[in-house]
Amino acid sequence: ICVAQNFLTIFAGDPGTGKTSACDLFAQALGLDQVQTDLGGDFPELSRYMPICVERGWNSKKDWIGSFSALTGRFEESATDLYKGLKILDMEKRENLSIFPFLVLLDDANISPLEYYFSDFLRLCDETDGGTVALGRGNTLRVPETLRFLATVNADCTTEPLTERLIDRAMVIYMPAVSDSAPALKIPEDVRKNIGFGTLRTLIPEDGQLYMSRESARILDRVLNHMKKAGIRISPRALRAIRRYVSTASAVMKGEPDGRLVSVIVADYAVAQKIFPKISVKDMKD
Repeated sequence: ICVAQNFLTIFAGDPGTGKTSACDLFAQALGLDQVQTDLGGDFPELSRYMPICVERGWNSKKDWIGSFSALTGRFEESATDLYKGLKILDMEKRENLSIFPFLVLLDDANISPLEYYFSDFLRLCDETDGGTVALGRGNTLRVPETLRFLATVNADCTTEPLTERLIDRAMVIYMPAVSDSAPALKIPEDVRKNIGFGTLRTLIPEDGQLYMSRESARILDRVLNHMKKAGIRISPRALRAIRRYVSTASAVMKGEPDGRLVSVIVADYAVAQKIFPKISVKDMKD
């Protein structure tokens, strides 16, 4: 639900909690690690799941996409292959061939300031049908809605903090600690399917079709009142994301064996993913 409804979904937590593995499993479940894009000509064959290890010192898109060289007069790609992927997505958008999702994983995303090198894509978080990315010298690529970014972040002294502007535009899923004996998971080959973006689109409700139960609304109102008293502002953008999430999750989730109702569960998830990440250590001290 988070990935379907948001251009950027962040998996946060301590090292070893399975953040990267969760992203890999998600790509496996959609069959994206098996879907090869081979359009011939100038387009290479690429997997539609592209893990990228972020490096320290990234400041702009040239570090992980590429840039024009004044010496050669040509666009020089980075080593990530993302430029090739964006070229394919641009062609699919122009030719109306956007069928399957294209997932990009930014692993250890906050080892460099995410808002710096991701800034050209950050504005696309508010777009419902993709947008464009300008790479210089008139090289502008169209970005379809099928492109989605995943990011894993650690919360320690070696990484950069997430800015409020970034948190406001993303869903943050916190991964709880796991036991050392937890088995490694893998999606069985016989249940993997190449799932099109049209299936994910069914998880994106129209604004006029949003539904929120009385119990969910009551829980969210209480939390929002506490945030207001603490001086923590929840933007209209974040509130819309909460309503979309609760509306969709209410229809597809089930209650827990301990008796917790769906209305309580979806409200808890919405608060954890969209409101709690806005609370800083300073807020707790205040």
